[in-house]
Amino acid sequence: MSTDSYITKSAAKTATASNQTGTAPLLQVRVIAATGYAQAILADIATRVRPLLGDNIRCTTTTRPARRVGHVRIYLTVTRKEQAYDHGR
Repeated sequence: MSTDSYITKSAAKTATASNQTGTAPLLQVRVIAATGYAQAILADIATRVRPLLGDNIRCTTTTRPARRVGHVRIYLTVTRKEQAYDHGR
């Protein structure tokens, strides 16, 4: 598969996914490092993001193994919290 066709396919998949899930993330960060370092770096980023973007955000992390032994990939995604709806109750 050529790079151009990969980019085109990836962009189409991203556009479809973003239409299905609502709003796009405000921030996405990937850190690849030894587990302790990666967790410390993302914890620091998460605490610095809140004053910049406000209290109405949600920070979620996903951890995956990395190719290098003893390392992990940790993804931090920052999104706006969705408003809770009462639905007439």
